[in-house]
Amino acid sequence: MKIIIVGASNVGILLAQQLIAEGHNVSIIESNYDLAKKIAGELDCAVLHGDPVSPRVLGDAEVNKADYVVVVTGNDKDNLLAAINARGLGARNIIVVIENEDYHKLAVSLGFFNVVSLTRLAVIQIHALLKGMNIANLSTILRGDAIFYVAIIPDRMNSMKIKDIRLPSDSLIVAIYRGEELIFPREDLEIKTGDEIVIFTRRQTIDELKKIFKH
Repeated sequence: MKIIIVGASNVGILLAQQLIAEGHNVSIIESNYDLAKKIAGELDCAVLHGDPVSPRVLGDAEVNKADYVVVVTGNDKDNLLAAINARGLGARNIIVVIENEDYHKLAVSLGFFNVVSLTRLAVIQIHALLKGMNIANLSTILRGDAIFYVAIIPDRMNSMKIKDIRLPSDSLIVAIYRGEELIFPREDLEIKTGDEIVIFTRRQTIDELKKIFKH
């Protein structure tokens, strides 16, 4: 796949290394000249120096031709602005990484449903550890084709029970967010419109999950 990473943050660089190792065509956009030059010398990928929120720079990177655009500058405001501009330029699949929960809500309200909340993932892991669950660090869990997928519940699924959601056999609902509330799933739990469902699954199930939760 052709993947453009907007921002050479720590997460962005680690992601690039993983994707390059898997054989993907990776490009990185970075505003800091020295960092961009350093990355270009260390990673086997294209590096574009420029303002990651600039429509001109995003256009030069050809975000409209990418299979995925991952926005991970390390600044939530910049991430949202870059995502908006990339979408305006024709980017098909945009993943936005957010740290501040207020910006997470804003991202969803702006129509970005592939939003990764670092804070929420940390809360899930810490809560599980406090309950004595044997959960390894996310960096050791997400190997191979394992991913976390976040789906937004559409109106047509309102009041449906967890047990009635027909997921692929290798997918598991691990958490639900209802506004600020974190809910751990039970079979008889009724989901509500706008709930965010965190699913642990395999990469190849994404298209099927998109169809299940299509708005």
